[in-house]
Amino acid sequence: RRRSAGSPSSSAAAGAGDELAGMGGVVVEVDVKVGQTVAVGDRLMVLEAMKMKTPVIATRAGQVTRVLVAPGDAVEGGQPLLTIA
Repeated sequence: RRRSAGSPSSSAAAGAGDELAGMGGVVVEVDVKVGQTVAVGDRLMVLEAMKMKTPVIATRAGQVTRVLVAPGDAVEGGQPLLTIA
């Protein structure tokens, strides 16, 4: 079921280069910045959920063009976190 355009978690629709949160949680660390080049398998950030820290790993190589979250931000599963072009 699609969320309406006004719902907070759909403020940015997922695009082809977006890395998404695999689960809901809180952003603990952001390891990359806009302009940085990443390779498949690089750690992009760390999310914490239920006292477990989970790395977000790059699924594509390229340049980070947007970082949409910061440490301390709460995220939902499927929410775009950053964009790699």
